[in-house]
Amino acid sequence: MEIVVTDIFKCNFNYKSNTDTWEWDLVTSPVEAQKIDPEYKLASLNDLHEYIAACGYIFKGVVRVAEGDFTWSEYHDKQGEYFCEYVHV
Repeated sequence: MEIVVTDIFKCNFNYKSNTDTWEWDLVTSPVEAQKIDPEYKLASLNDLHEYIAACGYIFKGVVRVAEGDFTWSEYHDKQGEYFCEYVHV
């Protein structure tokens, strides 16, 4: 069975000069990314974690970001502590 890898793109839009910041979103379609931000790029692992913190959405399956290919993992260690994170595949 072939593993499908989904590219995750970061798109900046709505620049705010008073704070020198951009609003941004993550998308999986390069066509959509190009429409939002002609200078779009692969998201970073940090972008994925910020996205989860902001809206709670988790990209499932194997995702490709600037640092490589990752998948979402949730697990308990031997002491019973719960962990959730993207792990390198």
